[in-house]
Amino acid sequence: MEINRISLSQKEFDRAQVVYPSNSVIVEIEGWKEELKTKAGITIGFNEDVLYAEGEGSHIADVARVYGRIAKQPSRIYFHPTQGDSPPWHPRLETQVGDYVWFNTLLATNCEELLVGDRLYKVIPYQDLFVARRGSKDGEIIPLNGFCILQTMTLEPLSKFDVISKLGVDKSKGRVLYVGQPNLAYQNKINADHEDVQEGDIAIFDSRIIPAYLERNEFNMNFSEGERVFVVQRHRISLTLR
Repeated sequence: MEINRISLSQKEFDRAQVVYPSNSVIVEIEGWKEELKTKAGITIGFNEDVLYAEGEGSHIADVARVYGRIAKQPSRIYFHPTQGDSPPWHPRLETQVGDYVWFNTLLATNCEELLVGDRLYKVIPYQDLFVARRGSKDGEIIPLNGFCILQTMTLEPLSKFDVISKLGVDKSKGRVLYVGQPNLAYQNKINADHEDVQEGDIAIFDSRIIPAYLERNEFNMNFSEGERVFVVQRHRISLTLR
């Protein structure tokens, strides 16, 4: 999918508002022109002419910047229980201008963009935000849209001789690090948020889903230092162990 990039003057951008019923959040992508490098200083990139085994676009997603600072946001969230143009769930508006937010990798590579001078902004639907940090990249952690942030767990060994399993990640569960507010409603009445989720719980995921990483690669992490984490919505948690 080709990115639609619109150029605006600073005056045009300053006058722009997110008008209801749009749920769009305007997110500034800092350092978007800079080369992505590992901590050792190695530049990370890929050959755009090569089709990798994982499928076209997977390596673009690996190096995508999936976070940014909120520059503009709606004054309230639009939700309708039956209208098709509504988001599938009714989230709480918990972010503020100046917060840093993390969002879906696919959106990072396919969303509409605004270019204002040398500043780049992405237009992200609020319902596709995973988590916010209040005011800075190291600020208070606020999971959004009913998401929980979970520490990955290794696979259980099959026997005392099994030294391989502990090297793999168990995609069926995780330990809850941060838990946000449940969503207010869902269009699909089958969905309901698991109300009793607490930090420290081991959450067992719905078998129909594969949990997503907040950030795909260790060399490109900005939320958690040295460890990838899962993001899973409350209604995708089948069971908690305390």
